[in-house]
Amino acid sequence: MKFAELTPAERRVWRAFPRGGAVEFRTGDADDDPGRGGDWGAERTVRAEVLRELLLGDVPQPIRLMGCHFDETPNLYGAQTRQLNLSESYLPGLGAATIRVDGVLRLTDCRIPGTVRLGGARISGALFLDRAHLGGDGAAGAAMELNQ
Repeated sequence: MKFAELTPAERRVWRAFPRGGAVEFRTGDADDDPGRGGDWGAERTVRAEVLRELLLGDVPQPIRLMGCHFDETPNLYGAQTRQLNLSESYLPGLGAATIRVDGVLRLTDCRIPGTVRLGGARISGALFLDRAHLGGDGAAGAAMELNQ
């Protein structure tokens, strides 16, 4: 992926990532609700392929994607990271089977109407699900799968 192909929002994330820096896209008003994130404009959007390019391999920095709206279920199958924090986000589901987190996986205050798949996951710290809403779409099947 070439830097020139990135949007301004993606460039902010790309520049901050190597040093573990934070990028804030919240506006401080009602539009910050991740459940309505499909209405956010390009100034608050980072494409999945950009995140994938940054996150391929063993990522030494903590990954914090907080207050985000995911249009599609993130597929983190086999990922390795020190920490993953998706708190306050909306995700259609979460595919994280065989993920290795050498610290904390935090899904605090997340809304995940689909299935959370964690079969074979290795989390050396803790899994936080405080106030998380899982499987609320009424679909048949488990809200969380721990073994496959």
